[in-house]
Parts: sequence; C-alpha cells; structure tokens
Amino acid sequence: MRFLFLFYFFLCYTEAYSQDKFRFASEDVTELNTPYVEEVYNYGIINIDLLEKCPKLRKIKFDGYKNPNITFYLGNLKQVKHIILYGFAYTEIPCWIHEIIELEQIELEFNRIPVINSHVFKHSSLKKLNIAVQSSNFVKQLTLEVPTEINVTLNELDLSANKLVIPDNFFCFLPRLKKLKLVECKGGLPISITCLKELEYLDISKSDITSLPDDIDELLSIKKLILKDTKITKLPESIHNLKNLEELNMLGTNICTTNEERIAFIEKIIVNNPNIQIWW
Repeated sequence: MRFLFLFYFFLCYTEAYSQDKFRFASEDVTELNTPYVEEVYNYGIINIDLLEKCPKLRKIKFDGYKNPNITFYLGNLKQVKHIILYGFAYTEIPCWIHEIIELEQIELEFNRIPVINSHVFKHSSLKKLNIAVQSSNFVKQLTLEVPTEINVTLNELDLSANKLVIPDNFFCFLPRLKKLKLVECKGGLPISITCLKELEYLDISKSDITSLPDDIDELLSIKKLILKDTKITKLPESIHNLKNLEELNMLGTNICTTNEERIAFIEKIIVNNPNIQIWW
C-alpha cells in the first residue's frame, strides 16, 4: 500500500511539473507558474511583464495571427536564448537583442524588414538568424549590410523566399557559418560564398540561381548541397574536390553531364529528371 501511495504521488508530481515546465499557451498568457516555465508559445495577448518574472524562461514564440501590426520590447528577458516573432510589424532587426546577452537564436519570419543592419552581427552569442519570407506587401527586396567586423558565432542563416541584394564581400565576415538557406530566393550568389570554409549545408532550391562558382571546391566542409528545382544545367569541374560532400540533390534540374565519375564518391545523389544523364 505504501508503495502504491508513493507511486501515485510520483505520477502527480511529474505531471504537475511537466505542465509547469513547458507552458504552451494557445491563447492569452495571463498566468504562469513562473518558477518553472521554460517555453511559452502564444498567439493572443502578450503579457511581457509576466514573462519577466520567469527566471527559467529560455524560449518564446509569439505569433502575430491576432496582432499583426504591433511590435514590442523584449530587452528585459535577459535569460532567453531563443526568440521567434512570426508575422508582426518589425521593420528592422530590433536593437534590444544586444541587451539579451545570452540570446542564441532569433527568427523573424513574415515581418517587414527591408535591410539586415550590420549591428546584428555584433551580437556576441547569436548562432542562428532567420529572416525568411519578409512580407512582399511591404518589402520589395531584402538588402544585407556588410558587417563592420568579423563575426565568429553565427553558424546558421536563413534568407529564404526574399529578393536579395548581397554585397560581394558579405560572407567574408561570417567565417563560422555552417548552414545557409537561400530557398526560393531571387538574386545570385556573391563571390564571397567560397569564403565559407566551415559551411556544411547549402540549400538554394527553387531559387533563380543559374550557376555554381567555378571554385566551389573552396567550400571545404560542405556535406549537403541542395540544387533542387533550379535552372542550373552544369556542375563545375572542381566539384570532384569536395571530398566531404555526402549528399547532392539535383531533383527537378536539367543538369546534364557525361563525366559523372567526378562525383562517384558522393554517398547520396538525388535525381529523377529524364533529361539528366549520369554514367558511373
């Protein structure tokens, strides 16, 4: 009997703790068990004062479904590491991110940001930046400012579904970048793409990029290269030097070549277009 009682107590405690630890608020956040909550997802009324009382809060996701025309100050959430602000009215990457010293990831999809200011690259802890899909009703093209100093923390950048203006030397300032997504982007690859010696993942699928750089073998660490549904018709000769390349996705392209022994070392090659000819 004593064992059953202890087991019952354990289950009740575990359930209560798990509910407090991860609070998924589908509507208005009006009450939280603040000592334990670590994550908050919300698309209703946002009570910033309440969130400031959550010492273990690490991740917040706010959806502008109900409040698409607002912005708010989050600089007092010093302990947060991951912020997602989806579908609001931000017209720039907020400067208050520098007040959150431990912030590692910020995602600002479906906002109204026309320029990625260079100040964002000065953040000493930021590892992931997502500025995909800025509203075409407000942003005709997304311009990237050249960082004023080399950033050694950012390792993931998502600029997908934007018309891009990327300066030629932009990527020279992001030497630690490991993952780059340019899905459905309009605009070419700058010459500095080959400066990304630690890049492991490059996705340019459905973009209007028509060619890869001749010196693509400068991407020494690349493991996954996604060219799906692009207008690329030829692989550079130097691709055979990418000895770390594990996956090459050419699905939906018209890449034709008669010398595919160059890429015989790749573990996974994805094709299904009848125009593609590959001989091993």
